[in-house]
Amino acid sequence: IFNIILTHFSEVQKIPSIDSLEALVTAKAPRDKLPAVTGVLTAIKSVDISQVTTKEIIKGLRDKKLMKTMDEQITALTNAAMQKDTEGVRQILNGVVEDINVSRAKPTDFHTAMELEDNSKILTTGIENLDEHLVGFAGLSIVSALSGAGKTSFMLQSAVGMYLAGHSVLFISLELSAQVLGMRLKSMLTGIPFSKFTSKTLTDDEKKFTKETLDKFFGDPDKHFRIVTTPLDSEELLNLIKVEKSLYNIDAVFLDYLNLVGAPQGSEGGWRNLSDTAKSLHRLSMDIGVVTVSASQVDLEKAPKGGGMPQIRTRGSAELLFSATVLIFLFKPEGESDGGSDNPVVLYCLKNRNGPQKQLLMNADFTHMKF
Repeated sequence: IFNIILTHFSEVQKIPSIDSLEALVTAKAPRDKLPAVTGVLTAIKSVDISQVTTKEIIKGLRDKKLMKTMDEQITALTNAAMQKDTEGVRQILNGVVEDINVSRAKPTDFHTAMELEDNSKILTTGIENLDEHLVGFAGLSIVSALSGAGKTSFMLQSAVGMYLAGHSVLFISLELSAQVLGMRLKSMLTGIPFSKFTSKTLTDDEKKFTKETLDKFFGDPDKHFRIVTTPLDSEELLNLIKVEKSLYNIDAVFLDYLNLVGAPQGSEGGWRNLSDTAKSLHRLSMDIGVVTVSASQVDLEKAPKGGGMPQIRTRGSAELLFSATVLIFLFKPEGESDGGSDNPVVLYCLKNRNGPQKQLLMNADFTHMKF
């Protein structure tokens, strides 16, 4: 039941009371688990939880302070259900309800609040001279650009920087294959032109150097650099991040890119789904202590000729701005690119909750896919 609730969290959030969970859980449960599930649901309905909403129960299950107790109770609940011990299930659920009632939000004085654990992180990119201006990524950070300005390279290089700084990273690409990402990574790390990997014209010495570089890069068993290239809808994306956090204790998630995340079954899609996904990513990032950096299309007015920042133009982009902790736009001036190693790119930091807005001039090296 706990796994069903997590997997279908968006549906569960719309359910007004715990009684309404029965139809959903029964419909989603595997057939061989139905007898045990039915036994637990029968016990649930006999417990006095009329004052506890579904959202509060989920919050209690996800609350770090309650997690250890909840894990023990879920284990006990499973054992009692398998033994068809209805009274045991009832007693355990009463304990869960009691814990949630105790943990309901109460006013906290500021001194006590400062002592509480903060799950949020701020992680730097490792890109030379950028971090001192940007401060770092936190919560949900959005990277936008017109096609060809280098947003994927910027994100992959930031992921590498975080990994080299000792953090475990999950890179999700819904646009490029693992093979293409791998070639970009090899070029970035070795300094060998990207075109030599795509054309398969590496010399024997370059092949040997590439292998040695990758062995060294991936050699630390205490950190992980994970790549996923499977199409995902928004529910699958959120569940994937939770699983990767649980299994590999990831610190950062990179998503390339948000506009390609599918809409959940039955939803309308469009910018509303994009906005809802962004909000969910931001909440999840803060809840479980990861930094999420996502590429996304943002509709902007051009920057004023005399300087200044571009302005958000559409409602959908404004919603993304609202959800983001950091919003970056990469702009490649027309006629000033040679497609090689010397390409001026303007980085506009349109929003930064951890520091000021900035306009920075960077150089994009498209020969080696890095800034």
